[in-house]
Amino acid sequence: GAAEGPPPLATLEDMEAGTQGELLVYKSGKVVWSLHGFLLELQQGAPCSFDQEIVALRQPPDADGGEGALVTVGAPTGKASAVPMHLYRLGRMAHRLVVTPDVPSLLQRCAAERAAGI
Repeated sequence: GAAEGPPPLATLEDMEAGTQGELLVYKSGKVVWSLHGFLLELQQGAPCSFDQEIVALRQPPDADGGEGALVTVGAPTGKASAVPMHLYRLGRMAHRLVVTPDVPSLLQRCAAERAAGI
């Protein structure tokens, strides 16, 4: 049969609202983000050269009482939104965050999937 291409990549719009993975904090100080079975190591990066803050935006609840949706800043369309938003200041950034995939766990996962015929 015809060879299948790679699976489509997920985007932020594809992610469900709510918890996305969990942070694992080890006694050594190492921090790992477990996201849908993938491990990503988090490390402190370079200091910020200017004032930066982390914020979250949420649309107000729907008129029918539904929960408002989280909104990503800088949507791919680049169009400004006229929808009113709630802005939550989460704090000032002192350093950037470096996110690195855990390559050994990725290789183990690939080997297990090949062995299982996935």
